Amino acid sequence: MNHDEREHGRSREVVYCVIDPTPSNGLKKAYWQRVGMAFENRDGSRAVLLNALPLNGRLILRREQGLERIGREADPKDFQAA
Repeated sequence: MNHDEREHGRSREVVYCVIDPTPSNGLKKAYWQRVGMAFENRDGSRAVLLNALPLNGRLILRREQGLERIGREADPKDFQAA
């Protein structure tokens, strides 16, 4: 959590479109494409800003981590369920 999040109690999340492997797309594992950001509003609702729309209709929101802040592409290993 960064200084702004602690001060205002709001979180930011990175929005990903996850593309699962299929015989037609040739992927060997799921591909996570960063497509936007989500911000918590003062009333607790979320504002989602997208740079792209997923064709599969599946979006994943993950709490922003330091590596995303410097522009590194996401790797599913970064987001293993706890």
